[in-house]
Amino acid sequence: MIVSLPGDAAAQRAVYRPQDDTSLLIEALKRQRVTGSTRALDLCAGTGALSIAAAKAGAGRILAVDISRRSIVNVRPNRILNKASIEARRGDLTEVLTGEKFDLVVSNPPYVPSEIDELPASGLERAWNAGTGGRGLLDRIIAAAPDFLAPGGSLLLLQSAMCHIGKTEAMLEERG
Repeated sequence: MIVSLPGDAAAQRAVYRPQDDTSLLIEALKRQRVTGSTRALDLCAGTGALSIAAAKAGAGRILAVDISRRSIVNVRPNRILNKASIEARRGDLTEVLTGEKFDLVVSNPPYVPSEIDELPASGLERAWNAGTGGRGLLDRIIAAAPDFLAPGGSLLLLQSAMCHIGKTEAMLEERG
């Protein structure tokens, strides 16, 4: 069970509820080899649904990271409801990682193209708006992947087909 804490609807201050894309990523996660020694990172954690999935798969250490204060607060009831041990940190993608390496990284970042390139600083739109090309966070995650992914680790990353899949493939290949 995953809950999404309510917020101020007028200000659009709620935590974005997991959608079908999260379910796709959870299915991909279930196909990974996960053991008690697996270190998992959930970037752009939102409610923590992917962190919960990593815990259910058997990951030994799970870190959820999100820039939204409400999201980090929202991880707590979900870890309690699901009896999962998850650490949550607030920060802009990998800035809160201190040289840590992870065997499994899952991320469902904002990936919807927008009419303006500036990413929203607050509100519910921040959960999906990824700038004009839809790559506002995607490119940053891929660029930083060698810094936080352990040798032999897996990066499960979601993106829209409207956001140049070929560019993502090329960037991932360049970084090994």
